[in-house]
Formats: sequence, structure tokens, C-alpha cells
Amino acid sequence: MVAIFIDITRYFFLLCGFYFFYSSIKLNKALYSNDDNNKDFYFNAQRVTILLSHLVGFIIIVLTKENTLDLTILYIEQVLFFMVIWGIISKLHYGTNLLLWNISLYFIQISFIILTRLDFGYGVRQFRMALLGYVVALIIPKIFHKMTFLAKLEWVYLVLSIGLLLLVNDTINGSKNWMTIGTFSFQPSEFVKIFYVLFIASFFRKNFNRNKLLISAFFTAGLVLFLVFQKDLGTALIFSILYITLVYIETNQPVFFLGGLAAGSVAAFIGYKFFAHVRVRVEAWANPWIDIDNKGYQITQSLFAIGAGGWLGAGLTKGLPNKIPVVMTDFIFSAISEEFGNLFSILLIATIMIFFLTAIRMSIEVKDHFSFLVSAGISIILAFQQILIIGGVTKFIPSTGVTLPFISYGGTSLIASCIMLGILQGVYLNGNIRDEDEEDEEDKEINTREANRKRKTTTK
Repeated sequence: MVAIFIDITRYFFLLCGFYFFYSSIKLNKALYSNDDNNKDFYFNAQRVTILLSHLVGFIIIVLTKENTLDLTILYIEQVLFFMVIWGIISKLHYGTNLLLWNISLYFIQISFIILTRLDFGYGVRQFRMALLGYVVALIIPKIFHKMTFLAKLEWVYLVLSIGLLLLVNDTINGSKNWMTIGTFSFQPSEFVKIFYVLFIASFFRKNFNRNKLLISAFFTAGLVLFLVFQKDLGTALIFSILYITLVYIETNQPVFFLGGLAAGSVAAFIGYKFFAHVRVRVEAWANPWIDIDNKGYQITQSLFAIGAGGWLGAGLTKGLPNKIPVVMTDFIFSAISEEFGNLFSILLIATIMIFFLTAIRMSIEVKDHFSFLVSAGISIILAFQQILIIGGVTKFIPSTGVTLPFISYGGTSLIASCIMLGILQGVYLNGNIRDEDEEDEEDKEINTREANRKRKTTTK
């Protein structure tokens, strides 16, 4: 009976994924057309979709696991988490972008389900980190709106970036970019992404010139090289693409973008020649089948899982995702594809694209140049990070060891993603408040002109 129920829920999760994608398009349209009725309807419809998907996922997990009481308590705590977040958004942050909040929470509930299914302890820890992350995300928009001096701290951001990269003392999964204090470990480089974006945005906000280009290129090259030595190839790639793209946006000259890509290609070739860990990643990607039990084991197991899932998936708890090394972090997309299906994964990618396009649109519409660069930079980070992980698990590109924002297990990654979400909401809030202020000024001018006209008419 349980097996039949799990088979049926494959269609349910697919339907939820499709409706969430569809409602994201409609909610985005309502937000930008100031259609309050549709905005409220689709915002609430997405809330129901998230809660239903979360409920069915936990019903399956409870039916297939032994620790029923612990799972039930965790489920109730997570439902309260969603309700409190939505309550705070409705009361204090209704002027922010509701779609970005909901998409992130949709990803979070997928994370809760798949991680709890894989390992209860990891699911609990992810939930705790989500609590902390969203507390921070809900505070940041107000801070970003009020503290205008943040745009002038470029050298502070640079010092923090360098300092955090030096703040490492441990090697985990081959990467030397971890800081361990007792039983607690975190990746400082996750926060360096944020400070680096703030540095570039602050440095470029006024009077962009050749000197600023050379100085920023020098520091960026240093940070990237340091990350390569730490074997954090994913973050090194993100920094490189981020810098090239922001310089292109700032100058609007394709020569910088093409030149940056050419320089990056040369650097990648040198890295392949001189760094053994780079060669291992590339060789495992190029032909994993010739060494399937060693170098190619990770990527081949990922491909087997994606293929085994098919279009509709094996069903939650019916796959074998634990056979994939580091499945809860780098290869979680493979686990989702195996148990939820490739159609669901395609819808997930489409929803990720909506998140990115919404954030980019916010960047384009904001009038403050610092906020524009920050928003664009964060959008690029989140989008490129998703391209790296999805491309890596599907063998489109070599695996780089990055996480899927809001979904992969990892406290540092999740909190960093929440901080970036909060900053995006702060940018959106700034834009809305400025627009409202401008409308108020226009209304005042119209009222003043009307009063003067009446006064003149009365005098005559």
C-alpha cells in the first residue's frame, strides 16, 4: 500500500513543481503591474503549494522510517517556521519582492524533504541553519535601506575578503578552505563572495577608470589564485566570471568580456598543467568510464542515478542516492532527479531561471549605481553557482565542488544564500521606496499647481 502511495505521489510532486513554476510567472507579472488582487492570490497559492508538497514528503518519510515521533516533531517545527516567516513578510516586508521569498522557501522545503530522507540528523541540522539564515535575511533589507554609508566601505570589504580567506585551518573533502573550531566547521569563502561583490560595487560606483580597472583586476587575480591553491575551484570560477561580467556591465565594451574569457582560458590551461587536483577533476570529467571505480566513480554514480530516475522519478525513498559520494552537498541535484524525476528537475531549473531573471530585472530598474552593481553581482553568483553544480552532476562541465543554493546541505552555504537574498530584498525595497517618494513629490507638485491656479482664478 505504501509503495502504491509513493508511486502516485510522483505525479503529485510533478504537479506541484509545474504549478509553482506557472504561479511564479503570474506572481512576477502581478508584482510589476501593481495588480494587488493577483499578487495576493498567487502569493497565497504558492504558500499552499509549498505546505502541501512539504506535507506529502514528510508523510512518505514517516511511513518508511522508524523514528516516527522525531519526524513528526520536526515536521511541525518546520511548518511553524514557514508560517512565522510568511507572517513576518506580510507584516513587515510586504513591500519587498514576494516572489523571491517564496521561491527560496520552495527550494528550502525541497531541501528539508530530501535531506531528511537521506539522513535525519542532516535534516535537523539543515533546519537549524535555515532558522538562523532567515532571521538574518529578514533583518538585512531594513539595514541595507537605512545604512547608506555601506556604499563607501570598499577597502573594508576588501580587507574582510582577504582576512576570511586566510582564516582557514582544516582540509575537508580535499579542499583547504575550512575553519574548524571544536566540532563546528564552516567555509569562510562562502562569505567572501558577498564581501567581494560589495567591494567591486563600492569601488566601481563612481568615476570608473583605467586605474580602478587595473587595481580591481590585481586584487581579483590574487583572490582567485589563493582559492585555486586552497582547491576551491568552484569559488575561483565564480569570482572570475563575476569580475569579467561586472567589468563588461560597467564599460559596455565586449573587448573586456572576451579578453577576460581568453585570460581565464589561459589560466585554466596553466592550472591544468601545474595543479594535480585540477587535472584529476578534468580527467574524471573527460572520460569517467575508464576509471569507473576510482576517479570516475562520483560522476558515473550521478549519471546512473539521473538515468535510473527517468522522467517521473523512482519515487521518494525508492531510489539509491546514498550510493553517490557527497550526495547531500555537491550532488544533491542527482538525488532529486532520481527520486522526483527529470521532468521535476527541468521545472526546478526553470524556477531557478525565474529567480535569476527577477533579480536581474530588479538590478536594471534600481537607480542607485551601488545597489545596481550589488544586485547584479549577487544575481550572477547565484545563477552561475547553479550552472556549475547542475553542469557538474550531468557531466556538462567538470565538477567544481560548489553547492546548490538553498537546497544543498551546508550551514555556511545556506546562511550566505540567505544573506544574499536579504540584500536583494533591500535593493528592491530601496527602489520601491524611491518610486513612492517620487510619486509623492509629483502629487505635491500637482496639488501646488492646482492650488495656485484656483488662487489666481479667485483673484480675477
